[in-house]
Amino acid sequence: MSHHPGIRTNLGWRGALTARGRMQMRHLRQLMESQPLAGRVPLSKFVTRRDEKTAQPLLVSERIAATGGRDGSWAFVYTPRGESFSVDLASLGGRQVTAHWFDPRSGERQSLGTLAKNRREAFDPPGEPGPGNDWILVLE
Repeated sequence: MSHHPGIRTNLGWRGALTARGRMQMRHLRQLMESQPLAGRVPLSKFVTRRDEKTAQPLLVSERIAATGGRDGSWAFVYTPRGESFSVDLASLGGRQVTAHWFDPRSGERQSLGTLAKNRREAFDPPGEPGPGNDWILVLE
């Protein structure tokens, strides 16, 4: 079993009942259920490194993951450590995109406003990159 700093894996089920993450899961569930499960697809080429001029897709080991509607009407991009990344907004449907950060720890949203969808856009999550600074970019 691998060990991740800041994550206790030996709580047992009784300890998990009082763990901080137990209440945070409801926020993530509400977000995931806000869009239909049917038609949801992985968007592996949608997200790239922020500083990459050639827009190379992220490696699986970098763990920034994206999913969205097959019709391009929405997307979620998850960064587990708050690292910066770029997104190809042109691949989404519609003329513009409404964007916000979703904090899975609190369920709060921070609006980024409405963006033109004709280009690749760089995103920098709030806070300093590191363990426990996970964020979800929501694009609709």
